[in-house]
Amino acid sequence: MVMPLSQKVSGDTIYLDGHKCYVVEHGIEGTKIVWADYLYDGAFYYGDNGFYSELKGTGATLNTTFFNALSSDVKSMLIKATWNVGQTEDGTSGESDFQISAYVGLLTLSEMRKYGVRYGGNIPYIPGKTAWLLNRLNTSQHHYLDGSESPFNQSTGRGKTSYTLTSNPKWKQPALVLKSNLMVDSDGKMISNSSPTVSLQTPNNLTLYENDTFLVDGNAKDTDKNDIVNVYYQINNSTPRPIQTRITDGVNPIPFSEQLTFKAGKLHLPDGTALTGALAEGVAHKLKVWAEDNKGGKSEIAERTFYVVPNRPPKLTINPFDSISNLINADKVTFTGSTSDPDGNEVVVSYKLNSGLATEVYRGKDGNWSFDLLLSILKDGENTIVVETIDSYNFKTSLTRKINKQANLTPLAKSVQRYTIVPPAGSAQGVLMWIERDATQSITAEISMTNGTEQEQFKPMTLDSSGPANVGTVEDFFKFRADSPAEKIAIKLSWTGDKPILKVSGALTQ
Repeated sequence: MVMPLSQKVSGDTIYLDGHKCYVVEHGIEGTKIVWADYLYDGAFYYGDNGFYSELKGTGATLNTTFFNALSSDVKSMLIKATWNVGQTEDGTSGESDFQISAYVGLLTLSEMRKYGVRYGGNIPYIPGKTAWLLNRLNTSQHHYLDGSESPFNQSTGRGKTSYTLTSNPKWKQPALVLKSNLMVDSDGKMISNSSPTVSLQTPNNLTLYENDTFLVDGNAKDTDKNDIVNVYYQINNSTPRPIQTRITDGVNPIPFSEQLTFKAGKLHLPDGTALTGALAEGVAHKLKVWAEDNKGGKSEIAERTFYVVPNRPPKLTINPFDSISNLINADKVTFTGSTSDPDGNEVVVSYKLNSGLATEVYRGKDGNWSFDLLLSILKDGENTIVVETIDSYNFKTSLTRKINKQANLTPLAKSVQRYTIVPPAGSAQGVLMWIERDATQSITAEISMTNGTEQEQFKPMTLDSSGPANVGTVEDFFKFRADSPAEKIAIKLSWTGDKPILKVSGALTQ
């Protein structure tokens, strides 16, 4: 069974290259351990330059002789850590404010007293004193190594420092800090693992508009053969989404790619499912991509910033109109208005009357529109007119207007109808006409016979005779003969009441 090193507790045994080590603590920098079977009898101090510099010092030896002897696998597991060096001047704490950054160090006195078995901890205790020493130049003060009242003597010469350790210190086990993402097997053996890497090809600082695509693509790589590598990406703080899973061959990169679409203010997956909630305009959004292997290795997170401009629905106005009266069914009602799109998209304006189909009345960029409705197609009572504008991304705005048609059936006192006659022979000199009408009506007929550009000149036609045609109807016979043939013939009938003429027939004469 394999488990993360982070699940081990203080005092647990682990093995590096077969060497026994004890877990000390988990910290921000990583997991601190001590190497149990290595001891070095020497002092860790610093000289005139403010840093340990003599090869005979413990710190220098641990970071050269000891560190250089470690295998490359072990070295790959280590991180440089910050180590406290020496004692305070009162000689009681075993630590000082002086710090170094190195791969190998020693436990401080306070750490020994916290984690050592002798003081109630879980790390086996090896008798002796800590080797961390702070030795200030030009001072003859005595310092204590571990609170055991065992002093060491110091003799000082300008530019040169030497030490006499009166208690033969023995706690010289090296301390190291392991990476926090390492794994360990059931026997405590550390598993050497290289974390995967990620190369992200998605451009930075993209701005997405409606229906733009956002391609998350790149390559992951893991130099450990047969590791299982999972690649994930995340938008802002959403749930991470797996994008690729492969068994690595340790050599070739692992490509990954997924194309998202920005639509209706959200990023959508290839199947149309929304991946995010609504993304705000004017805010920097984050794409994060990383890879993890089955041994706890995790790549650095590659990040990209992007922005969005969500599509907005087009705008629509309908100009107001006043009530209109004294109309007949042949009259029209005109609707006018304007449309515009804040994103500069092309729009289509259409209208629907009651439950009818949509009729397009405008197509293009921002502009004015209009359409007419014949009074005859409106039903008596309330009519509903819905005007809609829709942009090229199917964003729409609609407005509804109600129009009320009220019949005012006042009988007509007089009706007039005009006819135009085109002579088949090009001209005619006489007209014969029979008109069937309601018996209660009276009718007159006028005729204009002109040529070229002459203005119309109406003259009365002669009523030759009248007689019953059918029950309740009468047929009138009118005739007219001009002085000369005419090319343009127009007839105007006028009759009383609002009942229609039933039938008109006639003939032309030469």
